[in-house]
Formats: sequence, structure tokens, C-alpha cells
Amino acid sequence: MKNVSHTDAYTPYDHFFLKALRSVSRVVSVKKLTQPFWNRWRGGDISDKVLFDFLDSIKNLDDWSRAADQLIAHEEAELDRDRADLDHDQLVRRLRRMSYMSNLAHWGIMPLNDAKLRSYTKSRDYYIEAETLAFGDRYQRLHIPWNDQEFPANLHLPEGQGPFPLVMIIHGLDDCKEEHLATELAMLNAGFAVICFDGPGQAEAFLLDNIYWSDRFPEMVGAILTTLSGYPVDTSRVGIMGTSIGALWGFSAASGDDRIKAIYDLGAPINTKSFSRVPFIIKSKICQITGAKTDAEIKHVLSKNYIDRTEILSGIPAAIRIVMGAKDRVVPLRDKYWLRDELIRIGASRDVSMRVFDDGDHCCTNHIPELRDDMAAFFKEHI
Repeated sequence: MKNVSHTDAYTPYDHFFLKALRSVSRVVSVKKLTQPFWNRWRGGDISDKVLFDFLDSIKNLDDWSRAADQLIAHEEAELDRDRADLDHDQLVRRLRRMSYMSNLAHWGIMPLNDAKLRSYTKSRDYYIEAETLAFGDRYQRLHIPWNDQEFPANLHLPEGQGPFPLVMIIHGLDDCKEEHLATELAMLNAGFAVICFDGPGQAEAFLLDNIYWSDRFPEMVGAILTTLSGYPVDTSRVGIMGTSIGALWGFSAASGDDRIKAIYDLGAPINTKSFSRVPFIIKSKICQITGAKTDAEIKHVLSKNYIDRTEILSGIPAAIRIVMGAKDRVVPLRDKYWLRDELIRIGASRDVSMRVFDDGDHCCTNHIPELRDDMAAFFKEHI
């Protein structure tokens, strides 16, 4: 069976599951198959009607690309029709909506093909247009130099002179920096400078610049702070908000760096050994962004992500807020209780707290508005 992404990213084991998944998606609706991700998409400006109409229009996973092109073409036609009559705020909102919609479109296209790249590029470009219109010079698209390459980032600055305390958003494997706009704006409104970036193996860096994941990913944090030294940002007062494996990288980056005063952990694994727990759609993306081709290569990649080491946790002086969902199917709740207790036992962190949502999913995407308020309060207290 030919690799769906035209790479060697899938093993025979993965091909088997991809074939099974395709078969399932022809019997079970794509709407039902993607249910674990609904709340994540609702976190942007995508209504249930638009989301469900889109998912209901898809015959199976192979049909996602066609449906996505149709959705974006319809949305773009409506925007072109209405643009001249929209005031400033209305246009900003519509452009942001187009960015969210284009991200939804690109996310579900599994092959690394022109349709996926086209959809992602629209998400990026609509984001840039919206934020430039909304904030002028208080929005900056940056290029972070690291490891002889450059990585794209979005920086929002509050009104005033600064220097401003900084919140850095580190997203996960299958996110993109544009997906987290609503959280960026919530932290901006709370008085923080906010930066979100695509590191090695993530979104723009991977899809458009062909930069694969690196086990040195946490070093990106230091490179970003170096770049921001020329901006009205106080790089000695930094908070990290990490989602999923992005939070794991945030913990690693904070070890030994006293500039990082606070870590808000949304669903970090303590290691990536439990590959079998990961949904196939995410598993396939891990193979793509790492270039892993065999079981041995996959095991090697997974062995490089961990924080369950005393030498790492003992080097983190930051305040830590752990937020978990009891129904998380990716990260075991027992691992997060272990992390909390170990951090308290070691005693290096100035404050450790944990909140568990009984009905929470991975990264508690069904509690996003509440989490943004909690996040802002946590960062205000500690940075």
C-alpha cells in the first residue's frame, strides 16, 4: 500500500492501522470519529453548526480534502462579497474566523500534499492580516534564529511602554501557532506580552520549511528569549503555557533557567513511552514530523522526550500549575499525581498546585474559557 503522505513515515504496522481507519471511516461517520477533537475546534470562532455541517459533508477521511476545499471556497466567497461593507472590528473577526476555518481544513488532511499546504498557508496568512489590522505595530511576525535555521513566531504586545512580562505558548505535535489566537488574546488582555511559535516539526516550520522535529526542541525557548531582548519585553519574567507534549518541552526548558517564573501545564506527558495510547491520527503525524520509518526509529524518538528525572525536576524553580482531565485518553492521571508529588517532594519549585476536571479530556479542551481565566490569574500571581 503506497504511503499516504508520499514519504517513508509509516511502518507496515502503521499502514495496517491506516487501512483499518479508512475502512472504519467509511462505516462510522467522520463526525463521530473526530469527536475527541470537537472541543478543541470550538475553542476558536467556529460554531457548532459550521463544524457539524462540515463534518457531516465528509464521506470518509480520504474525502476531507475535497470537503475542506469546498468549505474554504464558500467562506472566502462570502468574505469577498461582504468585505466592503464590514467595519474594522467586523473585518478583523471575519479574518480570524477564516484563519480558524483554514486550520480546521488543513488539520484533517492526512497526506502531506498540496491541499494540506494550501490550507495551512491560508490559515497563516489570514492570521497575519487579521492581527496586523487589529494591532498595527503591537503585532509582530518574528523569525527566531536557532540551529542555523529560522522559526516563525507571532508576538503580541500590550498597550503602553513596557517592558512587559511575557507568556510563551508552546503547543503540541499537531497544533499550529495560529490555532492558539484566542488564548493569546486572553493573555494579552491580562497585560502580558504573548508569543507563540512553530518549532522544529511543527506546522509552518515543518510543512513549509521542511524542518523536522529535533530532540533539542526545548532549546528554542532560550533562542526566543534572546531574540526578544530587542523588544519591550521583560525576559526575566516569563511564564510558559504548554499543551500536551509542548508542556513537557516547557518543563525541560525551565530546568536550570530562573527567568521562567511560572509553568501552566495542560496535559503534559511525563514521557512518551505510551505510544500505544495515542490516537492513530496523532500517531501518524508523529511519524511524519520525525521522519521515523521503523519501530526502532520510533522507539528512539519516543525515548528522547521525558521529564520524569530528578535532575530535570530539581532544576525548576518556577511556580507550577498542573491541569488535567480525569478522562484524558492520552496521559494517565496517575502520572500527573506522581509529577505533582515528586515536585513537592523535591521542593525546588516555589509553588505547586494541581486541578483535575472530572469530565476533562486531553488538555481539558471542554473547559477552555474557564482555563483562560485560571491561567491569567496564575500568571498574574507568579510573573
